[in-house]
Amino acid sequence: MFDLGWSEILVIAVVAILVVGPNDLPRMMRTIGEWVGKMRRMAQHFQAGVDEMIRQSELEDLRKDLKTIHREVNAPLAPARVTAPPAAQMVRTEASAPEPPAQPAADAPPAS
Repeated sequence: MFDLGWSEILVIAVVAILVVGPNDLPRMMRTIGEWVGKMRRMAQHFQAGVDEMIRQSELEDLRKDLKTIHREVNAPLAPARVTAPPAAQMVRTEASAPEPPAQPAADAPPAS
């Protein structure tokens, strides 16, 4: 977030000692530390709230998926569209088999 090197920290410390004074510097540092702690707690609380919303959203999606799967598993099987022929029609004998179409004789004149 902030990129502070040792030289920047040294400059800030010198300015703080000159502006605030050495007697009030510990109290100011404590106050700044409390503010930073409050900001961190607020950020952590906010992050926990966002994580909870994401978790609830994922749970809701899982519930929907589970209900869909449950509905598909428990749905009655759809009747078959093609009906099977009766057993009597399935067994054919040569006598009941349809005859092939008659072919014209080879020596017969073609029909005009």
